[in-house]
Amino acid sequence: MRHSRGRCGDLSPAKARQPYLYTVNQPLCVALGLQLLTLMMVPRRKSAALRVLCVDDDELMLDFISCTLADFDFDVLTFNHPVSALRYLTTEGDVDVVVSDVMMPEMTGPQLYAACYHHAPALANRFVFVSADVPNARALVDAAAQQVGAVKFPTLISKQFSKEGLLAAVSAAALRAADAPHGGSSRSQRVARDSSF
Repeated sequence: MRHSRGRCGDLSPAKARQPYLYTVNQPLCVALGLQLLTLMMVPRRKSAALRVLCVDDDELMLDFISCTLADFDFDVLTFNHPVSALRYLTTEGDVDVVVSDVMMPEMTGPQLYAACYHHAPALANRFVFVSADVPNARALVDAAAQQVGAVKFPTLISKQFSKEGLLAAVSAAALRAADAPHGGSSRSQRVARDSSF
């Protein structure tokens, strides 16, 4: 597991493996959308940043996702193995959003989702899946959601996403978590409260 916070800088493979770790609060581009803008501009202490757990067996993709989110002041935890991520989620579990690849060795993203759902149903609203093969991934994700009886199906975005697309998906998941019957974390509840007009 790695922990990233603040700017990662240049995303070249040599630098992406060793992110810069410092906190930066910065205004967002209006093009990211009002919901994301209000979510990210909420003043936060270090400990109150939205925590995102990312899991992907592709090291470069994991670094890109981690650095993108850390650049926008998310508190990011990364895992290369879904079994390790599941262990963390079932023991620690204090995350606002989970960003997961769909196809990974040992355990697929939808299997991770189903296991987390049985342990903590509120996680169902907090998953964002990324995949290079969206049609096949959608079938796997939908099947897992149906199997556990989820009311809302998880978000799925292509690995060809833009930074803005990833930020919008993660921010929307954090806001859904705050509105969920189980409430989400206190951080996501506060962000939803503070970002309403």
